[in-house]
Amino acid sequence: MITTKVPRQVGDLGGAENSVAGSGPISSRILSDPTDNRAALRRLLHQIDLDEQLRRRSVQSVILTASAWWWRWRAEQFDQARPRPSDFNGLATPADLAVADERCRQVAQACLNRATLIVWEAADVDL
Repeated sequence: MITTKVPRQVGDLGGAENSVAGSGPISSRILSDPTDNRAALRRLLHQIDLDEQLRRRSVQSVILTASAWWWRWRAEQFDQARPRPSDFNGLATPADLAVADERCRQVAQACLNRATLIVWEAADVDL
């Protein structure tokens, strides 16, 4: 017995015309040109890919910020950003430099405090 596959009609999405994986409505307009269909599909796939990248990056960011080493690393960055006497200061006054130095010092200390808190919280967890 020989069977032939009937080609799908343009716009026949198997009942999924109005939604794709919870991403909302798709244009209900039936595209007449197969090139338009491919372009629409490329746009849709591109949007899905962007959403997946965003979700993956968000999860990575949450995991990083929950790690004590990340907060120690940030504290080191702010400590390195403090004004140094050997730096070129341009038109900054000594008072401006003192304010910037204090701000960087406080942020670095806050980052170290956060790292310490994470370590303490981890020690309290009963495994």
